[in-house]
Amino acid sequence: MRNSLQAIALGSGIALKAKLRTKKGREKLNDLPLSPALTEQRADWTQLIEQLESRITHVEQELMKLAAEDDRVRRLRTHPGIGLLTLVWL
Repeated sequence: MRNSLQAIALGSGIALKAKLRTKKGREKLNDLPLSPALTEQRADWTQLIEQLESRITHVEQELMKLAAEDDRVRRLRTHPGIGLLTLVWL
């Protein structure tokens, strides 16, 4: 979805790259004058990203609760490169 939004921005002459994830970057994207089809696509992709980010945040919060209750997970999380998602499924 982000790649599609990047393509829309690039097609309008703007390279947002990582700025697409910032408030200012999204404002720039939303300010672009686009055709009706691209305007609808931009809105759809943006809405889907927001929904997924909300769901990811919820899942991460649940994983943090599980991790807090497990001494093995707390110890293993001290190792570089070991993430919460990997550890909870041990």
